[in-house]
Amino acid sequence: MSSVKIGVCEFCMPCEGTLAIRMAHEAGFEGMQLGDLGGAAKRFPFSDPFIQEQYLKEAEENQIELQAMHLQALFNSRFMLETPGSEKAKIARESLKTAAMACRQMKIPVIMVTGTMISSQEQFDNLVASLKYGLNVSQENGIQLVMETDLNPEQFHRLREQVGDGLKLCFDMMNPKVYGMGEPSELIEKYGFDLIDHFHSKDCVANENGYFTRYTTPFRLIGHGKSGFWDCADVLKRLDYKGWVISESFYFSTDFGGRDYISLAKEDVETLRKAFS
Repeated sequence: MSSVKIGVCEFCMPCEGTLAIRMAHEAGFEGMQLGDLGGAAKRFPFSDPFIQEQYLKEAEENQIELQAMHLQALFNSRFMLETPGSEKAKIARESLKTAAMACRQMKIPVIMVTGTMISSQEQFDNLVASLKYGLNVSQENGIQLVMETDLNPEQFHRLREQVGDGLKLCFDMMNPKVYGMGEPSELIEKYGFDLIDHFHSKDCVANENGYFTRYTTPFRLIGHGKSGFWDCADVLKRLDYKGWVISESFYFSTDFGGRDYISLAKEDVETLRKAFS
């Protein structure tokens, strides 16, 4: 039996909530990385006991493990890059605190945040301040704080030195290719394999002009693109990885030609199981 568990991001489904959990089960996933249901803009839905109860009930009935809570709305707002003490930075802190409390109440072990497109030393320093606060409230609630980033290994290590040893990394197997950082499989150990909490997996091909770019690269199902998935899988097997690989294939993308969502997801599950069997 494989020591790798296969999950999917909630926001990769065409819907949120209990139906997304049912679809994940139908496709054959073992777990789900939740979104934050709009976060601060919707008054932190996961703070509501009724919503927590419905998610937990549906997850139990469908045998789906809630692997993490991904603060997607916080990422989209970019409030973690704002000056400490500003209203936007205060919202970022409130988002981190309420997520940590919700994860403790729901027994979700990981909070996932994203820090990308950092364009200045000021933004870097602001992100450090936000992450230090997030790490503190996460640890107070017994939750692991994990970050996805486009910082290169040297920059990530410098950031982690300032934030604290408790911060871990989510390594996306495609993003280094489209961010122009190099071959993903060659970066895993440069970041530090022991610092990686879990992996995201998606795939793509070059755009019509032959380039891999963040916004114009067409998606493909996992293992059917050119972003280096199979090389990453080989590295994980060589290093005897035991943990989660989370699909971040956007099954509603027009790149998939209008195929049925669940049939697409089932094909990704089959590929991931084959890769790590």
